[in-house]
Amino acid sequence: MIIYRLRGAARHLLPFMASSMWSSRGDSGGEDPPLVDPQSTDWTQSSSSTCLEWIVGELLRGMASSLSVRVGKALPAVALAIGAAALLFRDVDEAFKLLEKGCPDSAAYSWRSNIPVVDKMLCTLVNFFFRAQSSDDAKWVTGYIATLVVSLLAFMAVEGSRIKSGLFLSATWFHGLLLQILGVSVSFPLFWLPAYFLYDGGNREVSQVWNKKISLARVAAIGFAFLFLWLNIIALFFPLKTDQKQLACLIFLVMPAIVTTLYLPFTTSPDAPQQKGHKGVIALHLLQAGLGLTWHLIAVLYVLRDPELISRVIKLFTSFKTEEYPVYFVLIDLVALFLSFVYLTAVEDGFLIALLVSVGAFIFGPAFVVSAFCVYREQCISNAVSVMRTKRKD
Repeated sequence: MIIYRLRGAARHLLPFMASSMWSSRGDSGGEDPPLVDPQSTDWTQSSSSTCLEWIVGELLRGMASSLSVRVGKALPAVALAIGAAALLFRDVDEAFKLLEKGCPDSAAYSWRSNIPVVDKMLCTLVNFFFRAQSSDDAKWVTGYIATLVVSLLAFMAVEGSRIKSGLFLSATWFHGLLLQILGVSVSFPLFWLPAYFLYDGGNREVSQVWNKKISLARVAAIGFAFLFLWLNIIALFFPLKTDQKQLACLIFLVMPAIVTTLYLPFTTSPDAPQQKGHKGVIALHLLQAGLGLTWHLIAVLYVLRDPELISRVIKLFTSFKTEEYPVYFVLIDLVALFLSFVYLTAVEDGFLIALLVSVGAFIFGPAFVVSAFCVYREQCISNAVSVMRTKRKD
């Protein structure tokens, strides 16, 4: 279909192209153009292939240039992921040996599968999350990363639900699983963010804004699904018994992958009202921003009660005890993940917006500013839709 359209365009452009080529040759001392009838079948057939090749060549060069730009955007994200991985897995062997000591084969877990290898692995991971909430310092950091992950997952869920999002971006459940295996600060910039750039997910041009359509039903389903994730996170901070807390940690291991599958039956049809979907997305991100701000205010109370808390957390960047590794891991996860999102804002909206997001994180909390930026960009998309409709009316 594309080739036939190009052939039609070539036939209309032949006289202009031929005269341009021959005039350029004449200027350089070349021969005069041959006296042929432009309507001649032989002339048209012999020249159409040359013109078609020129058009296709220009299109391919444009696509290659666009692809190289997108790859260039993705490379710093991959570098961030590699740097985060290097920091996250520092001294990991000693730390996991300590975590495994708390998992004897004879231990009776309420969730035991009676498969030794599986039980050992799950127990180690559960102990990891359990120790990441074992002190006020640990709870302070874990609360920030948990709320930030929810805001980020909401962004990923929305972008993966748009009508032209692409297969890899739409598989949010897969990314939800990866973030618990590799760490969200590694999986997000290493896999999701490069795919987002390669799919040109940040394109808000008026001519392409129809690609951003998402149905209100899909947005509502995302919001409903994320309620379960929030309830699970709240349970992590409740003063539960040890076995109940371990069960909450176990559920948290798989909850990101589960909630990102609950809304899959609700698809976006091409004739879905576009503006209603964008308003729903704005409401979803506003809700996430409010929840992120709530945790930030709670975290401020932690600091007011214990002013030395921040200095102890900062010290973890340079040195930590083996038993503090889970808190160190979560802290690096938090900082590296937020830096990845700041990079995304810089690519999409420039240095000033990225600076505002960075400064705002200290004032309102990282989860709040991530969701607030999502509100801003969705409003930009909605405005572009309005501009497109106005142009169509004109």
